[in-house]
Amino acid sequence: MSRTRRTRPGPQPKPVELKLLEGNPGRRPIRDAPPAEKPAGPPGPPRGLGRRGRAAWKRYWDAGKAWLTMGDFDALWRACRLIDRADSIETTIDAEGFMVLNEDTGRSYPHAALNTLLGIYRAIADLETAAGLPATERGRIRADKTAGDEIDRWKAGSG
Repeated sequence: MSRTRRTRPGPQPKPVELKLLEGNPGRRPIRDAPPAEKPAGPPGPPRGLGRRGRAAWKRYWDAGKAWLTMGDFDALWRACRLIDRADSIETTIDAEGFMVLNEDTGRSYPHAALNTLLGIYRAIADLETAAGLPATERGRIRADKTAGDEIDRWKAGSG
C-alpha cells in the first residue's frame, strides 16, 4: 500500500519576512515569528569555495539582494559547493571523453560520472528555486521581477 503525500491546493504560503516587506497586503494577522536577518550587503563567500562557486555566490547575492536573507545562506552555500563539484566532474568528463569505449564488447557508453553530474544539476536547481532565484519563483514570492535578470542572463550564457 503506497502512501501519497497531500499538498495544499493553490500557491505556497509566503514567508513571514516577505509579508512584512510588502506591508501585509492581505491584512490577516501575521504569526509571531522574528523576521529573518537581512544582510547589510552581500556576505563574503564562505571558505572552501572554488572559483566557480565564489563567482556563483557573488551573483546569487547580487541578484537576490531584494529578498535574500541570512536564512538562505546555507542553501546558497550548498548550491555553490555543488557548482564546484559539477565543475570538477565536467573537467573529468572533458578529459576522459563523454563516451567511453568498452574494450571487451566494443560498445561505447556515456561516461559513468554523467548521472552524478545530472543529479548535481537537479540539486542546484532545487536549491536556487528554494531561494527564489529563477524568474518564475520571483513571481511566486512577488519579489522584484527584474532584480534577478542578471543571474538569468549569466546562467543562459556562461553557466
